[in-house]
Amino acid sequence: MDANYSTSGANVLESSMNKDAKMLEQMPEYQPHNKILLIEDNPGDARLVEILLGESDLSNCKITTKITLADGLAALEEADDFAAILLDLTLPDSRGFETLETLLAKYPDNNVIVLTGLQDKSLGVNSVKAGAQDFLIKGAFDSDQLSKSLRYSIERNLVLKRLEETQRIANIGSWEYNPSTEELLASSQIYRIFGLTPRKGYLDFIKILKSDHPFREFNHIHQEV
Repeated sequence: MDANYSTSGANVLESSMNKDAKMLEQMPEYQPHNKILLIEDNPGDARLVEILLGESDLSNCKITTKITLADGLAALEEADDFAAILLDLTLPDSRGFETLETLLAKYPDNNVIVLTGLQDKSLGVNSVKAGAQDFLIKGAFDSDQLSKSLRYSIERNLVLKRLEETQRIANIGSWEYNPSTEELLASSQIYRIFGLTPRKGYLDFIKILKSDHPFREFNHIHQEV
């Protein structure tokens, strides 16, 4: 095997792994000064949330308040760094479960905590099943409960994002060898690592091993198809 060519292939793999590792390290951690988007049309309820948050250990959080779903969606369009969304399901331009569905349809990865009335507890439960991180019943939570709900939902959402990224990074390349046919089935990541266009079907494993330049042979087989 050509040492220089082998080293070149190893460098490509190392470069790909280092790039992905840096991306994972740069993903955001939980911060107590996270921005919160409150979508609530009742001034009294909105003010209560601000007071309770100010009394909690998340007092450094910055709250942006919008009174309609349309305004809330516009705020999300302008800024993608909201750590959590406190969403009232009964708004001037949207009511009930449709409010959550509309928001998640456009921003499925956002961390949403639903605010619901005591008589709508089942709506809150169904909202969590539909993708909300949590729900709070208006008038039934204090500063500690609000803080815990926000903290846990933010951390949970970050963990999920890191898990998804880790799984993507871990899948850097794999292959399956069939000894009876002497064929090699490579994953699309193998092609990505070596800068090739993915193709369907098996590769001739023995032909690759016998080659003086296996990586070059890999490319040659690809070009023949």
